[in-house]
Amino acid sequence: MSRTLADLLNPSDPDGQQVQAQIQAGLVDIQPQLQQLSELQSHGARASPEVQQQLQAALKYLQAQRNGGPYIPNDNTPPPIPGAIIRQHDVRLTSRTTLSTLYHYPLHTILEYPETNADGTIGHLFRMDPDDWQVPDLNIVYLRGAPTGRMVVGKEIFNDVMVDARGNQVACSSSHSTCQGVKICPYSDEDTLSEPHTRASREDVQQRLANDREDRLQYASPSKDIFCRTAAYVTALRKLGCSRPSSEELESESSPEEIKLRELYWQQVQCGYCPKEGTCKGRIVYETDSHGNPHVRCEHYCRTTNRDHFHDNSVGAPTGSYDLGYIQAVLTDDEEEATCIEQAAFKLGYGPLVECTTVANVSSQKPLTTATQTAI
Repeated sequence: MSRTLADLLNPSDPDGQQVQAQIQAGLVDIQPQLQQLSELQSHGARASPEVQQQLQAALKYLQAQRNGGPYIPNDNTPPPIPGAIIRQHDVRLTSRTTLSTLYHYPLHTILEYPETNADGTIGHLFRMDPDDWQVPDLNIVYLRGAPTGRMVVGKEIFNDVMVDARGNQVACSSSHSTCQGVKICPYSDEDTLSEPHTRASREDVQQRLANDREDRLQYASPSKDIFCRTAAYVTALRKLGCSRPSSEELESESSPEEIKLRELYWQQVQCGYCPKEGTCKGRIVYETDSHGNPHVRCEHYCRTTNRDHFHDNSVGAPTGSYDLGYIQAVLTDDEEEATCIEQAAFKLGYGPLVECTTVANVSSQKPLTTATQTAI
């Protein structure tokens, strides 16, 4: 059961038997807030009727406390402020646990990235609708897994946050799971991306998009467009390969050593990508014809006898869409030349040697490095 500001100020306790005990358990100093309210008098402060009702309820509560008597609510208790999220600090949960921050959420709140804390404990308390019961935990985007645990049936736990209308602790069940972190590119700043991540917001996303846009504009150039297009083309070739149905005749003609070397080659260049069964495992080669026109093809392609395999003669088009030197260096395993081209691109602010900022869910099939980042 979730509790709002109205619940705290107006506990449903018509007999007033334990209100004082409940209030004393969570008293905090509100002098700074009262001082801020007094400073607003000279500015002609205005607010919505809902806020006014909340202030009136708070005023009655404080007056009753000053007079030494319990505050007995009436049937006109104002509703919570629509959409208001209430935050408390240093909230006692049990004798061993104190929440550094406790958030109270209104009805139907969808929270995908709950705030966490690497050094403390953050609580998130949701107000529930009995007629439209939903589990807020299912909205959390963070991928969680082992180590996990669940409370044994019949061994309920009690805490100071989950209480009934009279302030009595109610039986609760407990379960836990662990954030599995994220995947990052091996060429990223691993130390920075592995730092504990405690919150995410729309402002963070907007800032990230703004930074990416600034980088694109800063290093935009025709040479960058050509190189990036070429790099994408080469990556697709190395990952997908020929992708045509395999030829049993060609496979049978290959020796076991050749087949093993070919499989090892594809394991290295495809970086963990698993192609469909039955696809051609032939190498992709770079060649020029008798007229000096470059083309890329599967090693099993033959213009006269086997045209089913991969062949692309568009790379040498006069439009100059690709960096032919880079394609040739990569497909002929000329690492020295490929590195030289990549270093030249790096000096201009782009290319595979530039620090990568790619981050993916840990369940992604992308061949990235797993980094424990989110503190749950």
